[in-house]
Parts: sequence; C-alpha cells; structure tokens
Amino acid sequence: MHEDAEPSRVEPEARPDDQAIFEAREALLEAREALLASRESTADQRDAAADERESAANWRDSAAGEREAEADERHRAAEERDASVHQLRAKLERGADRLSQLIDRADVRDRAAELRDRAAEARDLAAALRDEEYGPSRTSTEAEPASIE
Repeated sequence: MHEDAEPSRVEPEARPDDQAIFEAREALLEAREALLASRESTADQRDAAADERESAANWRDSAAGEREAEADERHRAAEERDASVHQLRAKLERGADRLSQLIDRADVRDRAAELRDRAAEARDLAAALRDEEYGPSRTSTEAEPASIE
C-alpha cells in the first residue's frame, strides 16, 4: 500500500460509487508500487550485469596483460639463448682455428723430423759409400785408444 494512501474506510454518508473509486485508486497505487519495485529490481539487475561485464572486461584485460608479459619473457629468453648460441659458436670457431693451427704445427714438426731422418739416412748412406770407396775413415770423435805404458 502506498504511503500516501488513505486507509480504506468509507464514511457512512459515502455513496457506493465513491467506495468503488476509492478501491480502484488503492488498487492503482498498489499496482504502481509493484511496478516501481519491479523497475527498481530490473535496474539493480542491469547494474549487476553491467558490473559483471566490467569485471569480465577487467579480467580479459588482465589476462591479456599476463599473456603479453609471458610473450615478452619468452622473447627475452629467446634473445638470451640466441646470444648464448652466438657466443658458443664464436668460441667453437676460435677453438677450431686453434686446433687447426696446432695440427698444422704438428704436421710441420712431423715433416721436419722426417726430413731430419732422411738427412741422417742420406749421411749414413754417404758415409757407407765413402767407406766402400776409400775405406773406413776416422772422425775427430773416433780417437785411437791410448796406450797405457
């Protein structure tokens, strides 16, 4: 019942039409109050739905921000891996160059040793050939045994 509505009482001298008008007026006021309550409830529901939509939008924005941060982190990690791979590749290339130099030096030493061996063999053959042609020769390192008197 509306606050401004008067209690339903009919004065003794009131006419039956007045009573019907009064009851109709009260019914209209009650219907108006019900309609206002329904509109208020609908407005509350709309506000709640708007709040839910805003909350969902905030959640989507937050999730998008998190995905973006994760993508940035993956990108940074990939750049770090690329830099690390580049450093390791450069180190490996330097190691390969160093190994190649060491192998080249070892080959040079092996060839020099082989040449020395061949030169020693040639000297031995030349000495053997001289010995055959001229007889055994004495070198300064080969001294005759000293006689003990």
